[in-house]
Amino acid sequence: MSLSVCIITRNEEANLPRTLTSVSWADEVVVVDSGSNDRTCELATEFGAKVFLESWKGFSAQKNFAIQKATGDWILSLDADEEVSPELASSIREAIHRPDALDGYWMPRRNLFLGRWIKHGGFYPDAKLRLWKRGAGQNSGNGSSQMRTTVGPSVMTTVARSTTPATSAAASHRC
Repeated sequence: MSLSVCIITRNEEANLPRTLTSVSWADEVVVVDSGSNDRTCELATEFGAKVFLESWKGFSAQKNFAIQKATGDWILSLDADEEVSPELASSIREAIHRPDALDGYWMPRRNLFLGRWIKHGGFYPDAKLRLWKRGAGQNSGNGSSQMRTTVGPSVMTTVARSTTPATSAAASHRC
């Protein structure tokens, strides 16, 4: 089974190398950029990512465009400021190669603010549906806080929650 990592960007030069380093083990990385005027696209290309330029159409539309460009059997959708821990990478590789793999997996996200993990106030576990079989998932909604990722017709029976967190640098999230 192959894995495509999909990332949308705009001026993510400061964050993208950390993110791309954390997924260097993936079969394919797709970056959809919406008009960066820094080195985002150059860095993505240096890391071996397939880079596509697409004018901004909204969070869901951009993420869905990236998914359409991906060729892997599995999709891992990340924000440009997120990092996959070695433990999560191992869990992902194991999950996608299981003969009884589910359609998708939720991941508890660790949010960082000014370099510190926010453990309380509803910020952890900030579970996000980020890994799913090709063709089983899509994004909908207008803004980043309203975006929903759905998998298949029977999400409750085909999706599992991971106990291994991803890390997100909340200080650089677009709101």
